[in-house]
Amino acid sequence: MKLTLLFAKFLYQHKQLNLPGIGVFSIDPSVTIPEITDKNSHELVQQIRFTQKSIAKPDEEFIEFIRTQTGKIRPLAESDLESFLSDGKILLNIGKPFHLEGIGTLQKSRAGAYEFYPGLPLLEKLENFLTEKETKASASKKGYEQEYNSSAKSGNSGRAIWIVLAILVGLGAIIWGGYSLYNNNTDNEGSRAAGANPVQPVIPAPDTAQSIKPDSVITAPDSAVPVNTALPAVKTYKFIFRLASRNYVMKRYNDLKPANPNLYWDTKDSFRYRLYMAIPAAPADTSRIRDSLQLYYGTKKVIIE
Repeated sequence: MKLTLLFAKFLYQHKQLNLPGIGVFSIDPSVTIPEITDKNSHELVQQIRFTQKSIAKPDEEFIEFIRTQTGKIRPLAESDLESFLSDGKILLNIGKPFHLEGIGTLQKSRAGAYEFYPGLPLLEKLENFLTEKETKASASKKGYEQEYNSSAKSGNSGRAIWIVLAILVGLGAIIWGGYSLYNNNTDNEGSRAAGANPVQPVIPAPDTAQSIKPDSVITAPDSAVPVNTALPAVKTYKFIFRLASRNYVMKRYNDLKPANPNLYWDTKDSFRYRLYMAIPAAPADTSRIRDSLQLYYGTKKVIIE
């Protein structure tokens, strides 16, 4: 599940979402999350309020929510959240909108304040939205079904093993019987033929047409077809996929470097640090490599130098 979807899902369930360096999104506790069939369901985001506020760190409950929804360990969940918010703040600082799916869009004004514009609700998520009571009942039922299915599957697998073994034994007996019968008949016929009229073996003449191996056939080069020996120029490009503070770039560099030998970092102004991959490539391959890095690292833009 995309990380941005978890922001809206958590806000719908808990009615408040605290984002470090951004502020607080909230929904009045008295507001009921509508069903997808409700004609006024699109008005849900109009109930969302944003307050620009200094938040030191994310709520423990939100980190645990990300961990359980994505299946990642806690350090990775924290790192993903920090990376996402860092990218969002960079967008805001350069005058670009920061979009949160199912919540809305933030835009930095000339005065430096964050302005919030409601977006569209996650209607496909509202259809399966469960209250805390319904969630517990569903989890209990699912646990019982898993236990029942596990027991039934264990019994069925035991019977299946015995059936397979019986089939293998039967096939083995049939094959062995047929092989023994064939050998007996062959030995008897051979002994009778040898006693009645011994025949000298006939050695067939070599087939000269087949004795020549394909590898030994030498064909003259086609001088009429020009051979292009020119190779595309290859040089090392920088694929920059992260612009952030020094602490963040150093942390990501130490995490990713063991598995990525071509990973490097630098800075031009001691304010924004860059994380990049140095990859030798032909000019025609740079776009493909850039798209692959965007998918792999989950970043929106990779700059090529």
